[in-house]
Amino acid sequence: MIFVMSIVGLVMSRFRMPSYLQVMANRARMNRAGPQQGEFMKITKSLRNLSAVVLVLSMTGGAYAAPGQLQLLRVPTEGAEVAANISSVFVPSGFSNADPFVVISGLFPNSCYAWTRAEVTHVEPTLHIIRAMARVRSGMCLMVIVPYTEEAQLGKLDAGEHTLRFMSADGTYLEKKLTIE
Repeated sequence: MIFVMSIVGLVMSRFRMPSYLQVMANRARMNRAGPQQGEFMKITKSLRNLSAVVLVLSMTGGAYAAPGQLQLLRVPTEGAEVAANISSVFVPSGFSNADPFVVISGLFPNSCYAWTRAEVTHVEPTLHIIRAMARVRSGMCLMVIVPYTEEAQLGKLDAGEHTLRFMSADGTYLEKKLTIE
């Protein structure tokens, strides 16, 4: 947040905040002589600079940093498998011990991400952690949010109530219950 504020402060420091008397004097002068030729160009250039900063910040996702820290965006390497964010989960009911599964939905940040698999870790007999994994390719990518919906097989589970924890790439998680009959 400090990083964003410092860039906005830097851009805004180029603008002088005139006092009330200066504003009134400028209005009176403009009414007599019309707008000065360079003033319109200054305003246009300043707005263009501000637009460029807003564009860069929106492309980098804001790049928030804690005070005294500079946080750089990590770009995955070619072919790397990374955890993806999970936005919703559907857990069907009525499973026997056969093949329980869940349906995971989420959003990839651009078109270079592609679903690979669901990583299921059985922490305890009734606690299971599921991560959505994606492969990242380099090259030209469409900078659009790409939705995904995939089925994740959980494997053989004992009868009873199970806790499913769906971990996102950012460390947050959704927790659902699954009952195996």
